[in-house]
Amino acid sequence: MGTHLCLLIFDAPDAVREHPLASLVSALSASGWVDRASWSVDAVHTLGAPDPEETRQRARRERWNPRLGERVDMAPLVAFLSRTDERGLGLEADCSMGRCRVVRRERWWGERERPLDSVLSGDLEVDFQKVGMRYFLHPEYSDEQLLRLDARIAEVRLSGPAHELERLLRQRAETLVEVLDERIGDFLDDLVRFAGLADARSVRVWTSDRPFAPACAPLAWYRDEAALLEDVVLTARWLEEKEEVELLGAREQLTQPGLSALLRAVDLAAVQRFLSEERSGVLRSREGLLLVNPEMSPVKGSIEATFLQLARAASRGTGSAG
Repeated sequence: MGTHLCLLIFDAPDAVREHPLASLVSALSASGWVDRASWSVDAVHTLGAPDPEETRQRARRERWNPRLGERVDMAPLVAFLSRTDERGLGLEADCSMGRCRVVRRERWWGERERPLDSVLSGDLEVDFQKVGMRYFLHPEYSDEQLLRLDARIAEVRLSGPAHELERLLRQRAETLVEVLDERIGDFLDDLVRFAGLADARSVRVWTSDRPFAPACAPLAWYRDEAALLEDVVLTARWLEEKEEVELLGAREQLTQPGLSALLRAVDLAAVQRFLSEERSGVLRSREGLLLVNPEMSPVKGSIEATFLQLARAASRGTGSAG
């Protein structure tokens, strides 16, 4: 399975971050999402970034020279990042899903208009990689209780009584649901806590088997109604720029005729009216708004239904989605 689970982080329009990686490391560590003592530094090759040797010289000039891949605590890493040019650096840390990777987007287009795919892919990325997908799609591969049950089921299949096998299979099915529910709940809590610390406009969950369009995301956090409106407009722009054949890979409801025009007609007042009522796909918190799919899964479904309800409500000039 080649699909990755990622977070795409979008800076607020008024944010001027001289050292965005340092800010991201601090937010991830403070949120408890990653082990703060498990960070490592790698040089990555991106257009416009310094080469690895320049990165090493940079570290020596700052009197901190971690070996590539060596694990370090958050504090000296943030201090180093705050004093240096972060371009070309990739960072990794341990989390409950495995090893995650953190990179920043490099601005290589100069004075030209920023390409749409670059706009949609965010300013920073946290990549939970393949293990992040497996963590939710196949909990049985990494949960100790499920591993023990599977081992016992294998034994009983060979020589145990049928009623014992049936009992174990029922127990496994119930345990699988419990483990997945707990993992999803923890992920949502971590996402909201991290987003509130990251000083971001929005944080979108993304899997690499789907388009970058905001409405295709399985989950998305917004700091306010204006941030959600920006993604509504971006979804309309994406629909207008993509060829019909590419839309075949979009989520089902995004292919409806005239949807881009409906989305373009949404304004801030319409978003505020829509959110003034309780919505099944919207969770409010002190930190902002979390849009979720019906299963609340980080790897399944999408938030397109909420976008569609908002567009339809705006076209009627009411908060009701009907």
